[in-house]
Amino acid sequence: MKIVKRILIGLVVVVAGIFIVAATRPNTYTVERSLKINVAPEKIFPYLISFKKGLEWSAWDKQEEEVKRTFTGPESGMGAIYEFEGKKSGHGKLSYKSIVPNEEVKMDLTFYKPMQGSNDITYSLKKEGDATVMKYHMTGPAPIIARIIWLFADMDKYMGDKFNESMQNLKKIVEEKK
Repeated sequence: MKIVKRILIGLVVVVAGIFIVAATRPNTYTVERSLKINVAPEKIFPYLISFKKGLEWSAWDKQEEEVKRTFTGPESGMGAIYEFEGKKSGHGKLSYKSIVPNEEVKMDLTFYKPMQGSNDITYSLKKEGDATVMKYHMTGPAPIIARIIWLFADMDKYMGDKFNESMQNLKKIVEEKK
């Protein structure tokens, strides 16, 4: 009986320790990656303001085949909405918040499942000679359950790798169309 009691106390201490450490982590997160693409911003921009064109290069959309996709509003730009639902990708919605032609696109990414949340995504384009530096930036809240998971999984690396893969896909598409 004493051994069971000690094991239970030990488990409570470990779980409490995990919660305490997670609670000390920031309650927001930011992931950003950048890539130099050898074309002018106006060659990249159309791929950033069309959710349908985004399917051509987004690593997120390539991670699973059977996704229910719904597009509403205009074909591109403000008012366009993309809703998705899949086993890996969860259920969510993307919508444009602001667009500065050939410079910046801000979007709202809302998740309904597996966890509810809202994240901000920004694509920025900066002309650099004959090329463009594209930044892919995402920020959002980090609820306690996410902070616990991130103690054991490197979220920055996972998401950053997806950002890099997406931008590499886009780079290949636009550089081949030069």
